[in-house]
Amino acid sequence: MNITAASPFDRLWRGEDPLRWIEEAGGEPFRELPDRRTTRLEVEGQVFFAKVHRGVGLGETLRSLASLRLPVFDAGAEVKAIARLREAGVDVPEVAAWGGDDAPAHRR
Repeated sequence: MNITAASPFDRLWRGEDPLRWIEEAGGEPFRELPDRRTTRLEVEGQVFFAKVHRGVGLGETLRSLASLRLPVFDAGAEVKAIARLREAGVDVPEVAAWGGDDAPAHRR
């Protein structure tokens, strides 16, 4: 598993499975789809939004490719977009943690 995390997650996740921690943290669900979930969490008095992708599977991967679209395996495009907007001076939320595991079609 490859995870990059800022405070407080770098400390809270030490020795833990970050994805399991997020799944078990509860919080207020904002969006629930078969392949991803967005949850509002309050951690140490700060508000965070956790977006967990559960992997799209081989079927969805092939469907996307057949439609001449690249499959979405994770939130990588969003992380890159946030960085580019910040570089352009746009006030956007900061990415507090980012990472994943497994093969692309089953990536979390």
